[in-house]
Amino acid sequence: MRNIIAFLLAVVLFAGSAAGMHFCFSGKYPDYTLEYGTWINSAKFANGEGLQQLVSKSGAVPVFGSSELKHGQKSKFHSNKLLKNTGIKPIFIGKAGYQSLNHAITLGAIGNSMKDKKVILVVSMQWLKKGGVKTDAFGSSFSEENFIEFLENENINDKTKDYVINRANDLTKDNDKMNKKILRDAEWYRSGSSSGNIITDIVGEIHKFTISEKNHMRLVMESSAQDFNKKNSTEKKEKLTVPDWKNYRQKAETKGKKLSTSNPFGMYDSVYKSTYNSIVKNGNVNKPSYTTKSPELKDLECFLQICQQENIKPMLIIFPFNGYWYDFLDLDSKQRQELYNAVIQVAEKYDANYVDLSDKEYESYYFEDNSHPALKGLVDLNEKIYEFCTAS
Repeated sequence: MRNIIAFLLAVVLFAGSAAGMHFCFSGKYPDYTLEYGTWINSAKFANGEGLQQLVSKSGAVPVFGSSELKHGQKSKFHSNKLLKNTGIKPIFIGKAGYQSLNHAITLGAIGNSMKDKKVILVVSMQWLKKGGVKTDAFGSSFSEENFIEFLENENINDKTKDYVINRANDLTKDNDKMNKKILRDAEWYRSGSSSGNIITDIVGEIHKFTISEKNHMRLVMESSAQDFNKKNSTEKKEKLTVPDWKNYRQKAETKGKKLSTSNPFGMYDSVYKSTYNSIVKNGNVNKPSYTTKSPELKDLECFLQICQQENIKPMLIIFPFNGYWYDFLDLDSKQRQELYNAVIQVAEKYDANYVDLSDKEYESYYFEDNSHPALKGLVDLNEKIYEFCTAS
C-alpha cells in the first residue's frame, strides 16, 4: 500500500513539474520558411512533434539524406537559394551518419501527418558499405521520440516493425543502456500491445511526455537562437518564379572554372590541397568495401515499405560517385554500376520513382570533394527536388 501511495505522490509531483516546465518553455516552433526547412540541425530532426507540424502544411515535402544536404549551404547553389520564391516547401532531414534505417523510423513517425504524401530520399552510394550503417552513426542519429511515434503508428505492419526493432537491437548490442531503452520502448509503445499493468502504462506515458518536452525545449531554444520566427515575420512575399536551371548551370560552370583548375579529380582545389593531395602522394589508400550485399539495401527496402503502408509517393535521387576519385581507389566503373543497379532494383521492386545521376560521374564542376555535390551537382539536385515537388 505504501508503494502505491508513494507512486501516486510521485505522479502528482511529476505532473506539477511537467506543467511548470511546459509553461516556462512554451515557445512555439518556427513557422515554415525555406531557410528553416533547409536548416541542418539534429534538434529539428529528432523532434517528431515539430516535424509533424511542418509536414502537415500544403506543399511540404520531406527530403531525407545525409551530409550532401549541408554541403554548399553558404554558396549560391544550395536549396536555400535556388528554391527561393518557387512555392515549394522542402524539409531537409539528415546530416552525416543518417542513413535509410534512421530515415525509415522518422518517416514512420511523421507519415500520418503528411498532407501531400510525397517524400524524397537522396541516396548516397557511400552508404553501401559491407556492414551497413555504423553502430555509432546509428546511435548518434537515433531519436527516441521518433522511435516511439513509429512504434505507435497503426498503419505500419508487424513485419516492418519487427525488422526495425531487430535491426536497432543488433546495432546497439554493445551499448547496454541504449539497447535496454530500445527493447523497453518496443514493449511499452508498440501499437496493439499493453503491459496489463496500470502503473507500467502510466510510467510509459510519463516517459514519453518527458522525452517530447525535452526535445521541444531543445528545438525552441536552438531555433530561437537563429531568429527563424523573427525572419518569418519580416519576410516579404514575392512573386513566385520558375527557376532558370540552364542559367544556374552556366553560372555554376563559370564559378567552377575559378575553384577547380589544378587537380585531376574534379574537386575544389582548396579541398584537394588540404585533404587529398597528401593521400595521393603517399599512395596510402584502401579500396572501399562497398557491396551489393550491404544491409543498407534491406534498410532501404524498409523505408519504401513504410511509404507503401502510409500511401506516400517516394522518389530516390541516386547521387553519383566521383568517377575520377574512385578510379584512383580502384573501384572501377563496372563495380560502381553494380552498386547503382542494386539501388535501382530496390526502387523498381517497390514501384518507387527514381532519378539515376550515375552518368554524371565525370561531369566537370560537379563535386566539392570525393563525393559531395557542389556547383552543377547542386543545381541538378535542386532541379530534381523542384520537379518532383511541383509534379501533380
